[in-house]
Amino acid sequence: MDPRGARWTAPSLCLVLVLLLQASISACAGGPKTYIVHMAASEKPSSFDFHHEWYASTVKSVSSAQIEAEEEEDAYARIVYNYETAFHGFAARLDEDEAERMAEAAGVLAVLPETVLQLHTTRSPDFLGIGPEVSNRIWASGLADHDVVVGVLDTGIWPESPSFSDKGLGPVPAKWKGLCQTGRGFTTADCNRKIIGARIFYNGYEASSGPINETTELKSPRDQDGHGTHTAATAAGSPVPDAGLFGYARGVARGMAPRARVAAYKVCWTGGCFSSDILAAVDRAVSDGVDVLSISLGGGASPYYRDSLSIASFGAMQMGVFIACSAGNAGPDPISLTNLSPWITTVGASTMDRDFPATVTFGNGANITGVSLYKGRQNLSPRQQYPVVYMGGNSSIPNPRSMCLEGTLEPNAVAGKIVICDRGISPRVQKGQVVKEAGGIGMILANTAANGEELVADSHLLPAVAVGESEGVAAKKYLEFLCTQNLTPTQLKGFTKNSNMTCKGSFSSPGDLNYPAISAVFTDQPSTPLAVHRTVTNVGPPSSTYHVKVTKFKGADVIVEPSTLHFSSANQKLAYKVTVRTKAAQKTPEYGALSWSDGVHVVRSPLVLTWLPPM
Repeated sequence: MDPRGARWTAPSLCLVLVLLLQASISACAGGPKTYIVHMAASEKPSSFDFHHEWYASTVKSVSSAQIEAEEEEDAYARIVYNYETAFHGFAARLDEDEAERMAEAAGVLAVLPETVLQLHTTRSPDFLGIGPEVSNRIWASGLADHDVVVGVLDTGIWPESPSFSDKGLGPVPAKWKGLCQTGRGFTTADCNRKIIGARIFYNGYEASSGPINETTELKSPRDQDGHGTHTAATAAGSPVPDAGLFGYARGVARGMAPRARVAAYKVCWTGGCFSSDILAAVDRAVSDGVDVLSISLGGGASPYYRDSLSIASFGAMQMGVFIACSAGNAGPDPISLTNLSPWITTVGASTMDRDFPATVTFGNGANITGVSLYKGRQNLSPRQQYPVVYMGGNSSIPNPRSMCLEGTLEPNAVAGKIVICDRGISPRVQKGQVVKEAGGIGMILANTAANGEELVADSHLLPAVAVGESEGVAAKKYLEFLCTQNLTPTQLKGFTKNSNMTCKGSFSSPGDLNYPAISAVFTDQPSTPLAVHRTVTNVGPPSSTYHVKVTKFKGADVIVEPSTLHFSSANQKLAYKVTVRTKAAQKTPEYGALSWSDGVHVVRSPLVLTWLPPM
């Protein structure tokens, strides 16, 4: 490829190439760090009236310093949060030796290091076939959607957005116990009958990173990033007619539950989303009375008993709260994801029904296609070649210049050129601003391995292009699932909150969790047949007969038994078995569905077959 020049071609928009980057950040050793301590609440000694007194005493007992010679408040000062609803325990500042001693203390189930999660990223209802008429019919036939409260853990909320209009909504549900926390740029007047709650959580962030710089960041529920506003509107945004971005994708923007209420819990700041803050928000949200928790954040996958969000979500689920988390879409493997606990509904955008393409053409005629929503005045001629520059070196390790961080680009090196910027650390659009201020005329925003093929079309400040790198289930069933994970009694107690719970039997298969979707993954060829079981409930006419129809797959046969379900009463439950017999391994996953129909209604379960390559 000729690096000396490139020209832009895009339907009135120019783009951002995104290559992905995986930077590993090591924490400084030695000093105190935040640890989340999971406690067995039922083991509180009778000498303590309250759990928080027990927690402070436990911190004091493991302290390397001789706190006993000082005020009792010193132990309390080291506690960042106390958790008491969805999760039992506390977060505290400990050094490594103290953390080791804490793990051996009475009543302690686990000591988990603080982790930093990252944010994950109008048309969803239409794409899923849930337009206004269908949506209204769904809600009218069952739950009163205006009584549903969706708690969104994210970067806060921008209350002036028309997506949060409370027009047509009745009084705030009587069950609601939350409040609107005020701060710079956010008052109680910013809440209404749509946004009924707003809180901020920053103790964990400040304990690890120091005080929030309030000259550049709003220490209030107001959203400066935009991510929280986007996710809240996607979940429960009110209908907004004639919405669009610079003329693109014009239509009605609305959430999946447009009449539901929103409670915003701001847990993400400039330096990331700290797990101790996230746990505090989950704990408070459950106490406030949310019905749904929407969490579009993620980090690396951990064993269930070492994942604080997984444990807290299990507690929330036991209290009747539905939890939805983002899958991440960051790859790099085809079936990799985060937030994978089965009691969490993990949502991933595996496909989209629209795109915003833009192309970079290099001097040798090679084309690279990406995405962009640039529609500014600075358009580059498709008939002219422009020089391309990359400020990184040959090393695979990213550096500030390769990521186009603020203050790193020299005007004499980038002026009049298209600059390749690695994705990471700073916001995507901010990189374009840095290039523009240094005199660059365009940007190729390149994903690294951390983001894989995830492309986000942004509205950039200069021509730019993004490209890629290559209920149904009772808590008892989840406990049975945990019995398949070879957990110790102590680890299991972290979920059960019941010292008498033991694994008397084994759940037949994790695949038998009663999810609407079915995924079959084959690791060898030939492979033994895979069988899963599902149970469905009749919510239609009392006397109904449903027949099944299954997509034909190239690589496998799918058999459903029985092929007909006869219901004789409302709310009757019937079970069926799905067997997948592989025939020929496929290089790419196959997608299909099994559908039950009574001639009027169709109940569809997505079905995905994946063949892993030989190790």
